[in-house]
Amino acid sequence: MSRKAVQLICTKEELDVLNKLANERKIQKRVVERAKIILFCHEGLRNDQISEKVHTTVMTVAKWRNRFAKYRIEGLNDKVRSGKPRKYDESIRNDILKLIEQPAPLGKSRWDGEAIAKHLRISHDIVWRILRKEGVQLQRIRMQVG
Repeated sequence: MSRKAVQLICTKEELDVLNKLANERKIQKRVVERAKIILFCHEGLRNDQISEKVHTTVMTVAKWRNRFAKYRIEGLNDKVRSGKPRKYDESIRNDILKLIEQPAPLGKSRWDGEAIAKHLRISHDIVWRILRKEGVQLQRIRMQVG
C-alpha cells in the first residue's frame, strides 16, 4: 500500500517567488528544478508524474516536497555542510609569498618547495597547493644577486 504524499498549498507570495525561481536563467539549475517540483506539487500532481515532467527520480520529488512542507522557501536551499576545517589560514599563504621574495637559502640559487616547507615548518604539500593556487612558478622567479 502506497503512502499519501504531503499536500502542498502555497501562499501568493510563495508562488510568486517559486515562479520567479523556476523561470530564472542566472541561478543554479538545481534551484530551478526544485522550484518546478514545488509548483507541480502545488498543482496537485503525484510524485511519479512530477518526476517524469522534471526528469528526476520519485525520491528526489518526495525529498523536496517534504523539505518544502517543513521549511517552506528556505527549504529549497542546500543544507550547510560542515566539511573539513582548514588546517592552514591566510597567514601561512602570506608567509610563503613573503619568503619567496627573500634571498634563497645558502647553497641554493632559488627557493624550492622543500626549502620553503622546512623554513616555515609546514608540509611541502601545502606549500605547493598555495603556490599553484597563486599561480607562482618557482623555477621562473629570478633572484637578484648583490
